[in-house]
Amino acid sequence: MPITQSATHLGAASCAGSHCHGAAQPSKGVNVSQNEYFVWKREDRHAQAYVDLDSPRGRNILANLGAPDNAEICLHCHADNVPEAQRGERFDLSDGVACETCHGGAEPWLGSHVSGATVRSNVAAGMYPVHEPEARGRLCLSCHRSTARNGFSHRILAAGHPPLDFELDTYTATQPAHYEFDADYRTRKPGVEGIRIWAVGQFLEAEAWISRLRDIRGGIQSQLFPELSLFTCAACHRPAVRGAKGSVAAGLRWSGTHLKLAGVVADLLGQGKPWRKQVQVLDTAAVHDETARESALKALARISASLRSRLNDQPFDVTMAWEFATRIVAELAQEGQGDFELAQQGIFGLGAMLSFISGATAAEDPRVEELAEPFQELQRTLAGREQFHAEAYAKALERLRKKLPQS
Repeated sequence: MPITQSATHLGAASCAGSHCHGAAQPSKGVNVSQNEYFVWKREDRHAQAYVDLDSPRGRNILANLGAPDNAEICLHCHADNVPEAQRGERFDLSDGVACETCHGGAEPWLGSHVSGATVRSNVAAGMYPVHEPEARGRLCLSCHRSTARNGFSHRILAAGHPPLDFELDTYTATQPAHYEFDADYRTRKPGVEGIRIWAVGQFLEAEAWISRLRDIRGGIQSQLFPELSLFTCAACHRPAVRGAKGSVAAGLRWSGTHLKLAGVVADLLGQGKPWRKQVQVLDTAAVHDETARESALKALARISASLRSRLNDQPFDVTMAWEFATRIVAELAQEGQGDFELAQQGIFGLGAMLSFISGATAAEDPRVEELAEPFQELQRTLAGREQFHAEAYAKALERLRKKLPQS
C-alpha cells in the first residue's frame, strides 16, 4: 500500500498545475478531465481529514484520549503520514488524505505519468493500482476499518469517535468522482463493476475482521480480551432495540457482519455450506472455546482467500445481481430485527445490485423502478443507530422482499 512504500511523496501541489490536474474546469476531448485536484480540494471530505482534528469534536476526542495534537494514532488516517525522510519540498501534512495517500509517492512515476504513459506502465513504475478492486479495498480498509497500524479500538470509540461505517462499493460510488466511469475508463481499467467491487469487499472485510480478532487475542498484551469493538454495539449499549419483539442482541455477539454477507457470495460460488458451517462454529464458540474459535477463524480465512481470488475472473451479469439481491434480503430477514450493522450493510449491498442492474441494461428495468419506493422506505429506517426502529425496519424489509423478482 502507498503508506508502506518507500517512495518520496511530493505533495498535492505537485498535481495541481493547470495543465495537469488543476484546471478550473473539466477539459473536453481528452480522457482525463484535468480538474481532479479541485474536485478533491472542494468536494472530497478526504481533503478535510486533517482539519477535522482541530474541530471541536476532534479536540474533544483528543482530550478524552489524553493524546497530544498531531497524535500518530490520528495522523495515520487523517493525513498522508509518511516518515519525514519521504516528504518532498512541497509536501504538506495539512493537505489531509491527499493524492499520494491513495496513488502512492509520485517521485518514481510522476515523469512518465506526465508524458502520457499507460496505466500499466505507471503501476510498474510504482503508482498504486487503486483501480483494481482488491487493491482499492485493502487501501480503503487500512483507514476505514481497524488495523494493527491505525489501532482503532473501543477506547477510541468511547472517546467520541464515530463508528467506522464502511462498504467498498457504496463509498466508492458516493465519493466525489475525480474520474469519468465511461467506456474509455472501462477499456483502460477493466473489472471495476460495482457488483465485483461489492463482492470482493465482503471477503476483504471478513479477512480484516478475522485478522484483527486473532491479532488482538494473541498479540496485544496491554489489552484485556475481549476487545469490545469486535462485538456488536447493541450487545452492551442497546440490549432492547426499539420496536423489537422478544429478546434481541442478548449477550455478546460478534460484529462479524461481513461474515454473513460474504456467505451470500460464497453461496453463488458453490462454497456456501462450508463457509456457513465455520461461521456457526464461531458464533457458538464466542469467547469461551479458544480452540474451536481459532480453528474456525483459520478455516474462514482460507476459504475467503480462495473465493476472493476467483472473483477476479468471475463474470457478472444482471441475473446474478438479482440473485445476490434476493439472497441479501433473505439473510437480513433470517438474522432478525435487532442488528443495525447487518441491516446497514445489507442495504449497501442492495444498492450496489440495483445500481449495477440499472447500468447494465440499455433501458430502465421496470423491476428496479418497482423497487425504488420500498427501497427508499427501507433506507429511511436506518437513518442512524439511535433512530433505528426494529419493527419499522422489519416491515419495510418484508415489503421490499415481496417486490423482488421471484426465481
